[in-house]
Amino acid sequence: MGVVVVGKEADAGATPSASVLLRTFPSVEDPMVQKWIRFRNTILGDAPVALGTPPAGRSPKASSSTARSSHPGGGVLYWRLVASNNRELGRSALLYQSVDQARRHVERIMSAAAELKIDAVADRSALRRGWVLSLEAAPVMTSARWYTSSSTSVSSAMSALAALQGARVLVGPTRAASTTPIERDSVAG
Repeated sequence: MGVVVVGKEADAGATPSASVLLRTFPSVEDPMVQKWIRFRNTILGDAPVALGTPPAGRSPKASSSTARSSHPGGGVLYWRLVASNNRELGRSALLYQSVDQARRHVERIMSAAAELKIDAVADRSALRRGWVLSLEAAPVMTSARWYTSSSTSVSSAMSALAALQGARVLVGPTRAASTTPIERDSVAG
């Protein structure tokens, strides 16, 4: 698998501090995609789910169905920013229809890192905190989880933004493990 370095020039012997992983799923109905949609909708509300989806007149669930594509098998994908220890630092705010579409969007976001705006968010109960990175008033990345304090959330957002600027975009998607239960033979083994 090749690696594309985006942003700043990489030192040939340096280990990347972060990577952007593209994750593919067979359909928007995949349980992992639905979990991703539920989390991002608690942060972003009715913002479009798929890149290029018009915000007016569509629910987030309806928007997510537009993420089906000519991608083999009608799959969808999103990306994750992960640290060198594989800890998720942030994730895309959108679903994508193809690997090229996702890669180009990530590269655009990374090249415009100086223009990204951090917005703090709270869940409905105001007990948990998260963050959103926006480019030109459009959400492009969200926190990977909720935080218990505003200071931890802001620190996480700043760390994710710094990591994004020096991250490597891995060429080729990682296919998510099947989330469908495996049928076992009736023979005990």
